[in-house]
Amino acid sequence: MQAKLQELRQRIAGELKWDDFSLRLYSIDASIMQVMPLAVCLPKHKADVEEIIRFSFAEKIPLTARGAGTGLAGSCIGEGIIIDFSKYMNQIISIDYEKEEAIVQPGVVQDQLNKELQEKGYRFGPDTSTGNRATIGGMLGNNSSGAHSMRFGKTVDNVISTDLFLSDGSCINCVDVELEKLDSALFRKDQHPDIYKKLREICESLGDEIDSRYPKIQRRVSGYNLDEMLKQYKQGYLNLSQILCGAEGTLGICTEIKLKICKAPVHRGICILHLKDLFQGLQAVPEILEYEPLALELIDHHVIQMGAQSHSLKGELGWLEGEPDGILMVEFDAKDEKALEKKISDFIKDKEKGLKKHSLYHISQCTDAQGMAKVWELRKAGLGLLMARRKTDRAVAFLEDIAVPPEKLGDFMEQYQKKISDHGKEAGFYGHAGVGCVHVRPMLDLQKEDDIKLMRQWMDEISDLAISFGGAISGEHGDGLVRSALNKKLFGEKIYQAFKELKDVFDPDGLMNPGKIIRDEFPEDCLRISPKTSELNISSMFGFNGESMAFAAGMCNGNAACRKPTGTMCPSFQATGDEKDTTRARAMNLQEILYNKGNIRDFADPGLYQVMDLCMQCRGCKSECPSHVDMAKMKSEFLYHYFKHHKTPVRNYVFAEVDRLFALASPFSFIANKVINQDWHKNLLGKVSITGERHLPEFAKQRFSKWFNKQDGRFNNSNSTNNVLIFIDTFNEFNTPEIAQAAVEVLHKAGCHIELAPYSCCGRSAISKGRLD
Repeated sequence: MQAKLQELRQRIAGELKWDDFSLRLYSIDASIMQVMPLAVCLPKHKADVEEIIRFSFAEKIPLTARGAGTGLAGSCIGEGIIIDFSKYMNQIISIDYEKEEAIVQPGVVQDQLNKELQEKGYRFGPDTSTGNRATIGGMLGNNSSGAHSMRFGKTVDNVISTDLFLSDGSCINCVDVELEKLDSALFRKDQHPDIYKKLREICESLGDEIDSRYPKIQRRVSGYNLDEMLKQYKQGYLNLSQILCGAEGTLGICTEIKLKICKAPVHRGICILHLKDLFQGLQAVPEILEYEPLALELIDHHVIQMGAQSHSLKGELGWLEGEPDGILMVEFDAKDEKALEKKISDFIKDKEKGLKKHSLYHISQCTDAQGMAKVWELRKAGLGLLMARRKTDRAVAFLEDIAVPPEKLGDFMEQYQKKISDHGKEAGFYGHAGVGCVHVRPMLDLQKEDDIKLMRQWMDEISDLAISFGGAISGEHGDGLVRSALNKKLFGEKIYQAFKELKDVFDPDGLMNPGKIIRDEFPEDCLRISPKTSELNISSMFGFNGESMAFAAGMCNGNAACRKPTGTMCPSFQATGDEKDTTRARAMNLQEILYNKGNIRDFADPGLYQVMDLCMQCRGCKSECPSHVDMAKMKSEFLYHYFKHHKTPVRNYVFAEVDRLFALASPFSFIANKVINQDWHKNLLGKVSITGERHLPEFAKQRFSKWFNKQDGRFNNSNSTNNVLIFIDTFNEFNTPEIAQAAVEVLHKAGCHIELAPYSCCGRSAISKGRLD
């Protein structure tokens, strides 16, 4: 097969990889599942996609399309070829503001599109909490929605047409097709009339069954959208784009998507309802919905507590009053500020009359953009914050997005919680209360057999409970590997059989993302962590706060926050756009080796070195990752072990011992400064892999410590009670003493008594190169 893959690589403009480390990082998403693929392809254009699909069809190799890999159900992992659209096929093709339409490639990131649209006051309606990395193709495959779906609907409500490749390599432009044209001899065969006729047949024979079995709620993404097809059928047309939404790439692969765009809300404000009792507070949801809010979101005390401890949110929760069991965020919008003020004022006045009725003890409001951003940041970080819990029992996603009618949400969630607490377990709750879709993350240890059995028991019992409430088993995150086996229970035998027939007519050979939506059993053998998981014992130099290095790497849950294009994390991904350069890729490769799938020689593999190499050790992940993954520390630990088995490069010595080199050069600063940026010297540095384009730091005429010691005790203030000991670093000692001098002068003016510790390198440069000993 490698020879055939090599041939395919020559035929495409994009990238094709099948090295162990690329396969490892694409074997996971943000779910509890893992499947090792055969290869990974990053196509550059439509012709590449066609070439890959035709190769797949000829060789009978499954295909799985993927965006940012933020899925929580295992929808975008598979055993064949993974097609990652995010690196190259990420262009906004056109925007037509008059028609309110945009055409995009599948790799376009949601926030990237909205940033372009906001200049004219527009937006794409659905807005997932992962909007800074989630791609439009992934949103289509998942039928994503987000916090404002009460106003803007799901992706299915916002897609106009698509270009769809079927498993045989043929392409359909999926637009409105009138039913009366289906039997015409003029209907083009390359538009696959058999697909439309099958859908018509299903609508004709199962119309009543679809009406009765599909939950009557807005947030249902389980199964295929036969209810949408039936709605179209009754109006005399069919558009395949709507059946593709939520199909998770099981029917084909889209390369171009035409979307509806809409005017963005102009003035917005938030009311924050503080609850003494979370579930009693949910009883207020139907009343709140009468005020037609733009969004109605829930955050429980677990998320709030983790947010208060988070590096990125610490000190940003001043808008909270007391210690609520949970809060409801009610967002309103209006065309002008006065209308917004009246909406919020009327709402608060009405709610304050009956605060105690639903366990509400305080209402606060926020209308400034900065304040609202802080509130929304806590809500959007919900998943990551729950996953930051540093215990072996983690917040596990398996039935985490059940949706029920909003008026029944309080009762349903109380019964859900009781099933969890009856077994002595905890769970985190957050999500979209306004549409009856709350994310529930029970705390389980999947390395324990009893917790695996409990998860399976709950999947059976709670899915029955959801159905009895008229709900859907998945309201946002799709079926994937985790929930597909529950679809027969939700929809019944007849509709489930229709799913199979639909899949057969789109994809007769079952090559398109198999095992999703249609599946008979829960794939327990695909669990990333299971009772079979063991830990590679590594004697680490760092203490990892009493945890193992495997545990530290395991804090990465795959949420892909490191793929965001702003902030510090992750600079190498921001530069390359390549998944291998994310913090997630590094953490997942470490996990693979440290958890039962490697040995100490694998830990020192050159392939892993390549994955780790572009980590800048900036520690952006430590502060910006919701799970506080500290890749800088793990890279140093890795390098320490790696160079026990491999020769240390000269450049590593140069950087690790930079203090000694600077101490030697500093007395000759005049000569050194002339030499270091000469072409011949830059060429010499090139021999040890230091780029000649880098301007090296020049040396000061006088070291800081010499300057300080010549001050004749000027900074001694024996009467001061503020005694300061200065520790000086290498670069302020030799290169930029004026920074340290300014610091000392400020402290002196503040009346401090200042002493200087003898100069010694802080050790950071040696740590960065793994020279921990």
